[in-house]
Amino acid sequence: MGYKQGQKIKLSSAPAYVSSTATKKSGTKTGTFYIWSAAVKNGRIRITIKSSYCGKNPASKYVTCWVKTSSIKTTSTSSTKTSSSSSAKSSTSSTKTTTTTTATKTTNTATSASSTGNTTVTKTTVAESNVTPTSTAPGQIGYLGLVLIIVSSDQIKQLNSFNWDASVNYTEHIRHLKRPTLEMTSVNSDTISFKLTLSAYLGTTVMTDYNTLKDYLENGTAVPLKIGSTSYGNYRWIITALGFEGETTDGDGDWSVATVSVTLKSVEKTA
Repeated sequence: MGYKQGQKIKLSSAPAYVSSTATKKSGTKTGTFYIWSAAVKNGRIRITIKSSYCGKNPASKYVTCWVKTSSIKTTSTSSTKTSSSSSAKSSTSSTKTTTTTTATKTTNTATSASSTGNTTVTKTTVAESNVTPTSTAPGQIGYLGLVLIIVSSDQIKQLNSFNWDASVNYTEHIRHLKRPTLEMTSVNSDTISFKLTLSAYLGTTVMTDYNTLKDYLENGTAVPLKIGSTSYGNYRWIITALGFEGETTDGDGDWSVATVSVTLKSVEKTA
């Protein structure tokens, strides 16, 4: 069967590979994907998670992985209803348009002024979405949104350099011929930073997780963070900075090992 760039496909526990020649699978893929390029090598083809990524370069940024063509199930892209009578036949296409409303939440972060300044209120809008995993993967020790943190015999996403910072603001009241008194005026948003090492040799597909985190960053999506038995923060976190340090590539130039640096800021749930 021939494939087209941008074609929508379905996968169910399909073996994923970091290249067309890799002998060991990097994991499995289930769900809806798109053909990044129609080129087939060694019975494998490159896929991506968004139709807008198809054909885009560099491949290491937009290609999710290679899969066997035998694992692919194609999907129908259009639906047409046809009504007929004994005297005439007419074809009627029925199209339904679904309007999706994206709800947004606004988090207000108030910064109290000193005795010589003015009060400033900064509003940060974060997109609300369902980004909590609905099931647990083998060896899963935590998650940031839908990016799972896993340590198992089949897959490792190594968490390093975890830092959690909390702070408050104080105003200093000057007293005549006495030491000043301090008044706590506000609590700042917590910040968390950590590094996540992704390796195809340890069973992960590097660019899949990075692109998911980058989407959270660019869309202002508030996501939950849980590691072990601890759910961090009072509600969720937004990604304020994201770094990518590529270490090694495979024979096709796709990243096989990379370290992703993540910086988070806590947001509160508003009524």
